[in-house]
Amino acid sequence: METRRVSLLVGRKSYNILTPLDEDTLKEVYEILHDAASATDPAMEQDERLFLVAMNLANEIAALTRRVKTMTDLIEDGEPEVR
Repeated sequence: METRRVSLLVGRKSYNILTPLDEDTLKEVYEILHDAASATDPAMEQDERLFLVAMNLANEIAALTRRVKTMTDLIEDGEPEVR
């Protein structure tokens, strides 16, 4: 997969990174990251804000993982409805 260099503004700082993500996926990922960073206090230090963003995103991933496991268990058990 080919990589390209992009610059992303997160909080008050711009980060130059290499990414293999296509434009649509990068935009989607960046919007999630930007929204998470925007939910933090801009008066905080950048490293504290990024730590909170990482914790919030990890919490969301953990919650989604639990939901997927619950749905998978229901499907494997032959439950007729998955909500």
